[in-house]
Formats: sequence, C-alpha cells, structure tokens
Amino acid sequence: VKSDFPELLIKPLMFLALIAVMVVLFPAYLSVYSIMGIYVLTVGVAAWVGARQLLTTLPIETKKAPAFYQTEQWFRGSLPFLMIVAMFAINQQIDVLMLGAIQGTSAAGIYTVIGRGAQLIQFSLAAVSSATGPTIAQLYAVQNLAQVERVTHNSARLLWCACAGISTSLIAVGYWFLLIFGAEFVQGQTALTILCLGYMLSAPFELAGLLLLMTGRERDTAIGTGITALLNVILNSLLIPRFGLEGAAFATATSLVMRGLFFSFRTYQTLKIVPNPLKFSSGDSAIRTSPTKTSALSRVLSSFHRKQFHPSKQRHSDISIDASARLTYQDSQSIKIGSRVRIGALSELTTATDGGYPGRLTIAGGTTIGRQARLTAIGERIFIGQNCQIGDRVTLIANRSDRTFPLSDPAIYLNDGVWLGAGTIVHLGCAIGENSIVGSDSVVTDDIPANEVWAGDPARKICDRKGLSIEDIATLLEAR
Repeated sequence: VKSDFPELLIKPLMFLALIAVMVVLFPAYLSVYSIMGIYVLTVGVAAWVGARQLLTTLPIETKKAPAFYQTEQWFRGSLPFLMIVAMFAINQQIDVLMLGAIQGTSAAGIYTVIGRGAQLIQFSLAAVSSATGPTIAQLYAVQNLAQVERVTHNSARLLWCACAGISTSLIAVGYWFLLIFGAEFVQGQTALTILCLGYMLSAPFELAGLLLLMTGRERDTAIGTGITALLNVILNSLLIPRFGLEGAAFATATSLVMRGLFFSFRTYQTLKIVPNPLKFSSGDSAIRTSPTKTSALSRVLSSFHRKQFHPSKQRHSDISIDASARLTYQDSQSIKIGSRVRIGALSELTTATDGGYPGRLTIAGGTTIGRQARLTAIGERIFIGQNCQIGDRVTLIANRSDRTFPLSDPAIYLNDGVWLGAGTIVHLGCAIGENSIVGSDSVVTDDIPANEVWAGDPARKICDRKGLSIEDIATLLEAR
C-alpha cells in the first residue's frame, strides 16, 4: 500500500493543489500548456518520492551487492506488460472513439459521461487489488496454494459486494446523475445501466487476471486482454450503427465479462483456482498445545511441535497426520511416508509434475514435522531421512521452475537425524548431512556437512556438534 502513495495520493493531490493556486493567484497564465507543465512537475515529484521510498526500504546489503544485469531477459519479460497496458487502454477508449466516428461528437460526449460514471465501480477493484496482490505473490512464492485460494475467494466476495453496492446505487440514481450534466444526457440512462451490470458481473473474475500476474503468468493476461480488446472492436462496429449508445455499452460490458471468464479459465487450468464470491472457505482451526517448560532444546528449535496428534487419515497405524494438515498430489506414489512419522497442524505437503518431470517427496521413519510446515516438490525431489525434527513453519520448496542455473543435483536432501529450527527455509539443491542442526529462522543456501551446527541468513557454520550438549548448542545459537 505504501508503494501506491506517490502515484495514487501525492500526484493527484499536488496536481489539484497547484491548479487551484493557478486559478486563484495567476488566472491569466492558466492555459493548456501551463496545465501540462504542472502535470509533468507532479509526475516528477511523485517519481522522486517513490525512488526515495525504495532507497530507504531496501536493506543495506543490496546496496553493497554487485550489480547483475539480464537486459535481454528483462526486455522479454516486459513485453507482456506493455501489451497488457496497451490493450487495457484500447478497451477503455475504443467505444468512445468508434461512437464518435459513427454517431457523431454529441453521442461521444454523452457516452463519455456514462463511461466515467460506470468506472466508479473500478475504484473498488483497484483498492482490493492493491491489498490482495502482494499477499498472493508472497503466498505463491512458498507454494501455499490453499491460502492463495482462501485469499482469492475472500477478496472476490468483498469486491463483489462493493461493486454490487456501487452499481445498484448508480442504476437507482442514474436519471438524476445524468441530469446534472444536462437534460440531453438523460437518454444515456439505459446505457449506464448496461455498463454498471457489466462491471458488476465481471469484477470478481477480474481478480483472476491479478492472480495470473502475481503468479508469473503475465503472458496469459496479455493474451486474454488482447483477444477481448479485438472482440470489443468487432462488437462496437456491429452494434453501434444499429443501437447507438446502448450498443456501445453492450459491446464494452460483453468484452469485460468475456475477459474475466478467460482469466478464470486460465487460473483454473494452471492453479485450480477460480475467484468465487459465493464460496466460503473454512477458517483455520485453532492450535492448542499444552504448556511446557522452557528447555534448552526448545530454545534451539524455537517451539518444535509437541502436541499429541489426532489423525484424521493414516496410511499405517503408526503414522499420525493432524486433521488440519493437507496432502496434495497428482500421483499417490509421489509421496512416501515411513512408519512413526508425525505431521503437525496446518502443514501442507504437495507434489506436482512440471514439464513432464514428476515431483517426489519421501519422509523416512521416525521423523516429526511441526505445524504450518510447507514441503513442496514440483518437478523435483525432497528426501527427508530417519528421525529428523522439522520445526514449525519450516519451508522446503523444490520447484523446477526456480532453477535459473544448472544444479548438480536438483533436489533437497535431509540426511538422518537432521534438526531444522522453526521458520527455517532450505533452498533447492541443498543437502544437509547427518545429525546437523540448523537454528531457527535460518536460510540454507549451501550444503551442510554432517555433525555441524549452522544458523543465520544465509546460514553459516557456528560450531561442530560432536562433544556438545544441547545446552551448549543453545547457548551458542543465542549468542550469535
């Protein structure tokens, strides 16, 4: 939200303030050229404020890091966004341009007022998208698709309620709203109703376009926007000569709905998620643990899961999977769980195929996985050895699409007896040796030899584990 302040708050307020000053103090100098100069000035100020925000927000480490440029890749990546912006502009203006060319400037003037009124509905879409987009991107980065779906449905419901309220109000007062601009504008009331209904029906599905953008599928968004822009042109050319204002409104409303349906179709194909304002996701169940005394081991691992599990599904009688844990797979053989394995509340284990490469997840016997852990194997492998302790909120993501450079062994290996503290993240291609310990909230980016204690972001060696008690290790980790 803070990133939107320069563009959505500072620039318009400064522009209006400077125009007001010109009107009051220097009316003789007010012209098209002076207004354009003021606009350019406000854009420059907003850009400067945004740059200052970025510089103060970035960690110091990023300023010290060497610059690395991927000009060709960045250029290719920007082309879909360029097409999206261009097609959105066409969709927003083509009805007015074609109406003016076919029916004359009077019809275009009336329709401009109608379009601006109906576009009030899009303010709610902009507000919801600004809040939802970063959340979706963050959840997708750790492959938490269940939460992505929950956030999408909740946002779609909120957006639809807001759009329905604004649309209903505009339709109800449409006559008086248009009468403000003159009696000749009242003839556009039917067209206003059509546009309002189109915006209201398409609003929840427009979130599917945001979902595509936030999950790296901007090419699909560009294709859908381009197709529906072409559809808008065709419908306007067919309907405006016969139906005038109502024809232009129907063409635009239809293209909006079709664009939303295309986005939803693609999100269902790729993510199995469709924004649905009528779907209510069940909330996460409360996590209750019995009080335990603080020990050196709990300080090392920061709250490993200790509760007694109440399994709702078991592959063997000695495997405990909490009722709120979720296992997602395309092939039942892609997840292998050994005996005496415990999986904590709200944890998610996911395997999927990517480009014909199957994902594989193996958990050997005696391993405990804490609460809210995320183990995701998409086109790659995750292997967890015997008697490992995986803390709460640990993230293991082996996603084939994350391979930006060749890896000698594109997988994640945890050998026997490994402990991962709460909040630890292990990157693709890393192997952790037997009986090694990783401190809480660490980020593992390299292989860890056996019998060592590592911690930090990125994780670095703290000491050897041999000869040290749990109390000694806890003291070392707390002192880092």
